[in-house]
Amino acid sequence: IEACEKCVPGKREIYLRIWNIKYTFMLHLINSSSKCPELKETRFVTDKADKNTHGLGVEQVKRIVEKYGGDISFEYSGEHFETKIIVPVMKEEKE
Repeated sequence: IEACEKCVPGKREIYLRIWNIKYTFMLHLINSSSKCPELKETRFVTDKADKNTHGLGVEQVKRIVEKYGGDISFEYSGEHFETKIIVPVMKEEKE
């Protein structure tokens, strides 16, 4: 939301779609962004003043997605930052 707020009014957009198809969880997030996110090796670097308490959320999400055998990808198009997540969901066994 903060990255979107920094964009020019009229260019602000957040799109979130979450769905489940045949035991597969999918999430697609597009967020307006006025600048390309900074990467240090494979981690995103926060631009907030208190760097010790910010910038960990993406790493936690990546860890959870990997733990459950899913895939996560990030892309920056010049105006939008996009995140896609796909995670297989275990089928419940009937007792």
